[in-house]
Amino acid sequence: MSSFKCVKCNYEIKRNMEKIICAVCENKYHTNCVDLNEEEIKFIADKSNIKYYCEGCNETSTIVELKKMLGECLNKIEEQSNKMEKYIKFIEANVPLPVNQKTNTQKKSYTDVLLIKPIKGQKSNVTREDIASKIDPGELKLAIDVMKNIKNGEIMIGCDSNKTKEIISSKVSQELGNKYTVVEASLKNPRIVIRGVEERYMEQEDEQIVRGIIEQNDLKIIDESIESKMKIVRKYTNKSKNNSCNLLLDIDSKLYDIIKKGKNSMLDGGNALSQIIIIKIEKLNIKIEINHKASDPECPRYKRIIESIQKKINYGDK
Repeated sequence: MSSFKCVKCNYEIKRNMEKIICAVCENKYHTNCVDLNEEEIKFIADKSNIKYYCEGCNETSTIVELKKMLGECLNKIEEQSNKMEKYIKFIEANVPLPVNQKTNTQKKSYTDVLLIKPIKGQKSNVTREDIASKIDPGELKLAIDVMKNIKNGEIMIGCDSNKTKEIISSKVSQELGNKYTVVEASLKNPRIVIRGVEERYMEQEDEQIVRGIIEQNDLKIIDESIESKMKIVRKYTNKSKNNSCNLLLDIDSKLYDIIKKGKNSMLDGGNALSQIIIIKIEKLNIKIEINHKASDPECPRYKRIIESIQKKINYGDK
């Protein structure tokens, strides 16, 4: 049977005797040979994170332990700081400034937009944190101009250029392709309305009406595939205009540009479908309690809404 001697008294520490061991030099002592009372000894025995140091080791080990603890704290602070820095970069892009404080750069339209969609249902904040953990704009030397939460856990990222958009799209697909899909948002097509359409046309199928418009206006001269670029969005009757029948059409930017410049007979109003009027925005019903009408074209709020909608529509060459 192995036995040990107490370093303090040099007597044997028998198996049935209580002992205490120095955590540094591992020397063993009778409990009554150390400067600790019964409660202190029991406390050390019960707590695995509390250590006993003999007199010799106590002077040096305390400094070592303090340095070790300080080093661990500094590492944790640095880790949290790096994580917070990433989050701040994303959050700053999503905090709107008052209109009068925005620079011209901040007011620009962001046409290079990505939509990040989670494959499984989750909140947008979770999506945002995942993206922030994998993409460091500073490290990649990218400029993310805006980042917004959307419904169903999606987020929208506005990039400063098409190159930035491609890099982020590739990075997300590589790092998080098993959790998210990346969609490049595109501008909406402009819309036009045909007013005063004869009632018999309203009963026809959408495809038949589109073909009729193309044939009557020789639109295939513009583009052989024009039929696929013209879509009826809505048929409606305007009760305030003697129940006149109207068509709302979605068209591509090339056709819109030709109509806008008046280079096509669609503007003449001489065909059976009557006259076409360009629509740049849908009708807005704005009710703001201020000292002018909501429809006043000089209303600042009204102007901002119109500008915002127009930026999302592809009118082609301007």
